[in-house]
Amino acid sequence: MRDLSRIKVMFFDFDNTLAIHERMCEIPDYTLKILEDPENVYNQYTKPNAGIKLFLESFKSTPKFCITLTTTSLEGEVKQMWLDKNFSGEFSKTICTATLEEKVNVMCTYAKVFKLKPEEILFVDDHVETTSLAKDAGVVVMTPQEIMNEIIEQLS
Repeated sequence: MRDLSRIKVMFFDFDNTLAIHERMCEIPDYTLKILEDPENVYNQYTKPNAGIKLFLESFKSTPKFCITLTTTSLEGEVKQMWLDKNFSGEFSKTICTATLEEKVNVMCTYAKVFKLKPEEILFVDDHVETTSLAKDAGVVVMTPQEIMNEIIEQLS
């Protein structure tokens, strides 16, 4: 079992980390749906990651943010609505970035502002490129699969 006792803040990717999308799913008329029906954009095609929900039960008092790669700021709002509905207050904010490097820069800036060491930040993402960049910056990284393995180990 991995020791996460020094973690003071957590950042989670949205797509296929917190929110599991149906394979090969394209949301028809995505931007139109965001504007017309923002509360239901992801309901038909997306389920919350049950393993991460169980994992978060051990970190109720740890601040958590969603950090997502987006092409428009509108996506951040609908993703936060979905998180509020499916993760009930766990994530205080959804941060939108345009590049993978920007995700890491946001976490490093957070560390500087709040006087944290990079190893006091946990970043969970399903993309190897992003977790590799974060790891190079000293951030503790996990994949959703590693979290599932932790849950399985706890339950056995």
